[in-house]
Amino acid sequence: MKKLELKKPVSNCYQFMAFPLSIMENYAPSYEWIYSNFIQTCFDLNFHSSPVPFYFYIYDYTISPFLHTQKLNREFLSANQLNIIQLVENSIDDGHYIYLNLDEFYVPKRHFLGKEHFSHDVLIYGNDRKTKEIYLYGFDENLQMAQTVISYDDFELAYNSVGNIDAWANYIHLYKTNEEGTFHLDRNIITEQISEYLNGSNSSQRFAALRQPWDRAYGIDFYKHISAYFNSCEKNNIPVDVKIFHFLYEHKFIMKQRIEYMFGKNMISDETLLEKLDGIVNDSVGIRNAILRGKLTKVYKYESLEKSLMKLQNDEICVLTKIVENIKKL
Repeated sequence: MKKLELKKPVSNCYQFMAFPLSIMENYAPSYEWIYSNFIQTCFDLNFHSSPVPFYFYIYDYTISPFLHTQKLNREFLSANQLNIIQLVENSIDDGHYIYLNLDEFYVPKRHFLGKEHFSHDVLIYGNDRKTKEIYLYGFDENLQMAQTVISYDDFELAYNSVGNIDAWANYIHLYKTNEEGTFHLDRNIITEQISEYLNGSNSSQRFAALRQPWDRAYGIDFYKHISAYFNSCEKNNIPVDVKIFHFLYEHKFIMKQRIEYMFGKNMISDETLLEKLDGIVNDSVGIRNAILRGKLTKVYKYESLEKSLMKLQNDEICVLTKIVENIKKL
C-alpha cells in the first residue's frame, strides 16, 4: 500500500484547483507563490450555463513552480496499449498523483453511485496492490472533500464509461511535488493584482498572445452584476448557486491569510488592516450562510442579501486601497 500526502487546500470550491493546491501545500515554500497569486477574480455573465461562474482568474491551473506536471489523454493510452491500472500503479510508485474523470455511477461514496451516469474529476493519491484498491480524493456524497476507496474493477468500469458520456473529459494529468521549486513573494506583483481587482481590469488581456481573452466581469465589478443575478434566479425559479458565495468567502479568507503573512514579514505595518479584514471575512461567511438557509427553506431574502453585498463591496474597496497604500510606503 502506498499513499501520497495531501493537505487541506486554501481553496476547495472547485476541485480542478483544490487538487494541485492540496499537493503543493505540503511544501511550505509554496505559500509565497500562493500568496502572490489568487487575487484577481472573474464572474461569467452567462452565470446559469457556466460550469465555473465565479472563481479566481488563473491562466493555467496546472502551472506552478512547485509542481511537475505531465499532460496525457485517454487516446494516448489507448493508442499505445497502456493499461490504466498499470498507469496508476506506476505513477503512484514514482510519486505522481493522477487527475482524471470517472463516471460516478461506479464510484463508492459519490452522490450518483448507482443512480445516474455522471462524469466528475477525481485525484488519485494512492493504491494497494494486495487488496486491489485505489485511493481517491474529491467531493463525496455529502459534498465534503474526502478520501475514499474504489476497487480496481469498479475503477476500470468508471474510467471506461466516461468515454461514452463526456467527450470533454479526455485529459489525464500527472502531478508531482517539485521540492526544488523556488518563488519569493513579490510585493509589487501583489499590489499590481490588487489594483487590477479594484479597477475591474481584464487580467486575461495579459495573455492575449497565448489565448483569446475572456469576456467576464473582473474583480470588484462582480458586485455590479449581483442584482441581475438574483433577479434572474427569482424570475426563472432557479436556486442560488451556493458555490458563488462560498468562493466569495474563500477569496476574502485567502486575502486575510496573505496580509497576515505579509505583516509577519514586515511588508505591511498597519495592524488595523488585519482587524478590518476579519470583519470582511465574517461578513462574507454571513452572506454564504444566508444563501445556505435560503437553499434549505427555498426562500431567499434578496433585498437583505443585496444590502449586505453592497456593504461588503464598500468595505473591501476601502481596506484593499489602504493595503496597497501601506505596501507602497515600505
